[in-house]
Amino acid sequence: MDFYFHLCSLTLQRKATTSGKQLDAKTLRRLAQNREAARKSRLRKKAYVQQLESSRIKLSQLEQELQRARSQGLFMGGCGPPGPNITSGAAIFDMEYGRWLEDDNRHMSEIRTGLQAHLSDNDLRLIVDGYIAHFDEIFRLKAVAAKADVFHLIIGTWMSPAERCFIWMAGFRPSDLIKILVSQMDLLTEQQLMGIYSLQHSSQQAEEALSQGLEQLQQSLIDTLAASPVIDGMQQMAVALGKISNLEGFIRQADNLRQQTVHQLRRILTVRQAARCFLVIGEYYGRLRALSSLWLSRPRDSVSEQTRAAALAELRLISKQDPDSRLIIADAGAIPYLAETLYSSSHSSQENAAATLLNLSITSREPLMSSRGLLDALSHALRHHDTTTSPAAVQSSAATIYSLLITEESYRPIIGSKRDIIFSLIHIIRYADSHPRSIKDSLKALFAIALYPMNRSTMISLGAIPALFSLIVKDSRSGIVEDATAVMAQVAGCEESEEGMRRVSGANVLADLLDPCTGSSLRIKENAVGALLNLARCGGDAARSEVAAAVASGADEGAMEGIVYVAENGSVKGRKKAVDLLKLVVSGNGGGDSRFDYLLNENPNSRSS
Repeated sequence: MDFYFHLCSLTLQRKATTSGKQLDAKTLRRLAQNREAARKSRLRKKAYVQQLESSRIKLSQLEQELQRARSQGLFMGGCGPPGPNITSGAAIFDMEYGRWLEDDNRHMSEIRTGLQAHLSDNDLRLIVDGYIAHFDEIFRLKAVAAKADVFHLIIGTWMSPAERCFIWMAGFRPSDLIKILVSQMDLLTEQQLMGIYSLQHSSQQAEEALSQGLEQLQQSLIDTLAASPVIDGMQQMAVALGKISNLEGFIRQADNLRQQTVHQLRRILTVRQAARCFLVIGEYYGRLRALSSLWLSRPRDSVSEQTRAAALAELRLISKQDPDSRLIIADAGAIPYLAETLYSSSHSSQENAAATLLNLSITSREPLMSSRGLLDALSHALRHHDTTTSPAAVQSSAATIYSLLITEESYRPIIGSKRDIIFSLIHIIRYADSHPRSIKDSLKALFAIALYPMNRSTMISLGAIPALFSLIVKDSRSGIVEDATAVMAQVAGCEESEEGMRRVSGANVLADLLDPCTGSSLRIKENAVGALLNLARCGGDAARSEVAAAVASGADEGAMEGIVYVAENGSVKGRKKAVDLLKLVVSGNGGGDSRFDYLLNENPNSRSS
């Protein structure tokens, strides 16, 4: 219609133009109205088309998420394979529950951080209240899901297998939760204990009443279905369906009991105790999910690769977010399987396994080192850094080596005896296409290995010195150069370093780093001082003379200026090393330089840092 009016308007205008007649005001007003109506109609059509396109995109996204929920229901819903006939309502719940679990992990992290940081009660109350609101959200999601597919909730496929062992009416038993809390909570007053025990007693009574009611409903359903066909078959099914609809009410009452129990606990406990309470709850269920992931990820022919990959991803997440779960994962025998997975051709499996091993190495070093084949698996991942191993797996493997060695001195000779590990780490820092993060993690691992003096000669024989100086000279990234010089400072502390340093003019390069003109950071200067001092001390008379000559021959005595700068501004250890190096250089050049008397005669430890 609007097109017709617009066409008429144009026709009238053309006629008026060709005939030379002037249109009256009424006609002009009518033409203007027609044009405005046509313009608004076009805008409405455009908005309608945009709305249709937006709806199509949203529908497509929803279909993709539903498909992902069906295919990856194990990971999102908690390690349970998706049912073959899962309804759309159940799939949506699984998807929403997966998001809820992600939020739950975030809330647990906030509570744990708040308790460790000793936040004030007001700040902690905000975190606790946020968790309560998050906790209430799951019951809203379950209420919607119960209307769509109550059997999906009752069966519990959205839970992990270990959680399903303890399922009661589509969730946990409140009384069991209270038992766990009482054993974990400390410093409860007598009044609080009485309140908690009273809550436990009332919860048990309510649970028994609901269980009896459910049993009666089940028996009634059995009687209806088993009855002789006195009535019409369809009518019999209708009666049975009516009884099944009552299941939704039982789930709702059980969820109300769970919700009221948690809220009542919040009222009984102080805000700090409540935070600890919710942390205990979250960690308990996190460990159940970890147990399920371990069970599903164990090597079996019957487990699909998709299921195993999802379990590995879950283990990685749990071991990162829950420190207490690491020992459980290690004790459950997961380490050999994680090590075996480093040989996998799947990059995602490699990355998840390597990251989980790194997380375990933070608190469970002994189980890792005592696991047969672990070091060989790490060596394999590092050795194939340029072919089959993903960069992320390489980085986690190198970081695991560092984590194992940095605090445990007894492990350093063990890993130092693995020449293939050292060779692979050196090859990573020498390889032109290595990822910067891989280089940095490999340098840290080499630093930890070099902390054991007997490992240094092995590192030198495998080409550590040329590789390190190649980074120092060619790499412009300050962090990389700092780490490379830190390793060099350790490697220089052995007799074999003299020949290796001479081949690459190492003393001169280190002396250049001390020159202010190079713009080296204080840490690089400290490392250069340490490397020159160790070379002079461990390399004999020739090495001492070479170090003294390299420092003294620097342009405009820039190297001497750098040593003085470290002696005045460095860390406690750095200042002491700088003074010792200064003494060595001054004495090596005949002594008698009064410019440095104020440093040479002063105790470097007496100056504040």
